Amino acid sequence: MWTLLTCAIYPLLLVIVTVTDPLVHTLPAPVRFLVVVPLMTASVVWGVLPLIQRRFGRWVNR
Repeated sequence: MWTLLTCAIYPLLLVIVTVTDPLVHTLPAPVRFLVVVPLMTASVVWGVLPLIQRRFGRWVNR
């Protein structure tokens, strides 16, 4: 499961940071995290985890 999540989250994180960087690059790092972390968490909870469960559920639950 860790490997699946890492392979799914890493590219997603790169996309989110790349897209939001032009908008938040002047803000301090903690404020940038306040933008990126909720986007990342929502994407993982409502997008990545259900997709992984659907595609690899039988294999993960062995």
